Amino acid sequence: MDPHDAKPTDRLNSCDSPREVEDPGVARPVTRSGGGRRGGADVNNDMGEDERLPFQRLDVYVIAKEIAARVHRAKISDRELLDQATRAAKSTFLRLSEGLPNEGAAMRRKYFTEANNSLHELLGAVDLAAAIDAMQLDDAFTVQRLGARLKRMLRGLLH
Repeated sequence: MDPHDAKPTDRLNSCDSPREVEDPGVARPVTRSGGGRRGGADVNNDMGEDERLPFQRLDVYVIAKEIAARVHRAKISDRELLDQATRAAKSTFLRLSEGLPNEGAAMRRKYFTEANNSLHELLGAVDLAAAIDAMQLDDAFTVQRLGARLKRMLRGLLH
């Protein structure tokens, strides 16, 4: 299959190592439609490619952002699990964002370990939400699949 014919989600699954995204379509899997403060704008189109920092073009960053967006859109009906899952998803993304541009090995390890721990908390919350019917199974499956991929990438960054 020609990579340019693939859907954005297919391209997201093309590799499990953090690398710069060469195809701008890969960096644009998260869009918002309607509502919100930004009037439904595409969150990635609002920021031109030239304005993004190098770490924001890495697959690991794009996937962590996609996970956080999917958890947010999943509308988990259990309030406690909603709070845990959304906070853990945001924490995973933000810790990763702190560690990626950091040049110190010890600080990178710290942030990537925290991102990894938050990812595990997130996947546990999503698994439980699906088990008690507080979340759609297909949403939980997608988050689990992306989370497993992100885990492999985090492991690569830690070793």
